[in-house]
Amino acid sequence: MIFEHRPIPEIADQDLIILLGDQEENLWIDFKQMQYHRDNTNPEERRHEICKDVTAMANAEGGYIVIGMQEEDKIAQSFFNIPHAEREGESIYDICHQYIVPRIAKLEVIPRNLRWQDQEYNLIIIHIPFSEIRPHGFVSNGTLNFVKRYADVTKEFQMEEFIPELIARHHLSSMDDFREQLDRIESQITTILRETGGSK
Repeated sequence: MIFEHRPIPEIADQDLIILLGDQEENLWIDFKQMQYHRDNTNPEERRHEICKDVTAMANAEGGYIVIGMQEEDKIAQSFFNIPHAEREGESIYDICHQYIVPRIAKLEVIPRNLRWQDQEYNLIIIHIPFSEIRPHGFVSNGTLNFVKRYADVTKEFQMEEFIPELIARHHLSSMDDFREQLDRIESQITTILRETGGSK
């Protein structure tokens, strides 16, 4: 398992450097060369992409997203400097906190300065811890979406997998308990949509 689920401050520069030329994207790690695109005419698209990537890992086994890592054929090759990494990291964290339900406990989004080959690089590392309260959904365009990471790809969380996992994770013993849990989730979504100006 990548980094053994250590908190980001415990990940050394060398832990990142040794990924180059060797580490392939998989269930626990995703590389992004550039930050999530900002489009002032369509901010919803950026929110959707961020929440999709984070909840996909949260609904699997947790893991890391490294922003500022150039890859080729899904293998890490070099670092790429992320401008305004601190501001970008704060924005990503705020979006996750606001639009993912239930919220992911101990989610970390931390800018990271790294020196490699006599150059300074600013990265952003997102650590998605293993979640005991999955499945997590995210609100986008007024709907609740569920996705999951399978190997190195993200797919829609299939209903035949989703329902048993929801029942198991929340210790639901009957369909009445299941419906009660869904009602609680729906209430959370309604609150989020009201706070963000959306409509259900």
